[in-house]
Amino acid sequence: MSFYDFYKNKGPVLIFNHESYKPRLGLPPRRGTNIDKVKLQETFVKLGFDDIRSYDDLPMEIDRDGKQGIFDVLKSAAEEDHTHDQCFVVAILTHGSHGNWLWAYDQNYKLSELFDRCVGEHAPTLLGKPKIFIVQVIIATKKHFWLSN
Repeated sequence: MSFYDFYKNKGPVLIFNHESYKPRLGLPPRRGTNIDKVKLQETFVKLGFDDIRSYDDLPMEIDRDGKQGIFDVLKSAAEEDHTHDQCFVVAILTHGSHGNWLWAYDQNYKLSELFDRCVGEHAPTLLGKPKIFIVQVIIATKKHFWLSN
């Protein structure tokens, strides 16, 4: 029987925390999300993870000011050498809507778009390793659904 050795080189934890959004989206701030982010960080430290990276209010992709987006950060992290890592963890704290839509600072995206960046040729040293996704969302109201098309 095979199992994962979680005693060393656990792997990275990426936390994408969204409190604020572009005003045109009409999404309210997620008050209290920074407390959740800190609690997640503390929990992963207690579990022995030592590579915890947190990102606040990122756009989906690189914005006009050159701020890296969620997809860019995830792509770079997935392409790193994870040969000695045991797993890869991504946590998303954001607004969402029905149909597995999540919100970046500036627009929405499908949850599956995150999964796709962590498999196959995008992340060769993650093949065969657990990829753990933690998603905490506040479901947006019906007035926001038109933006997801």
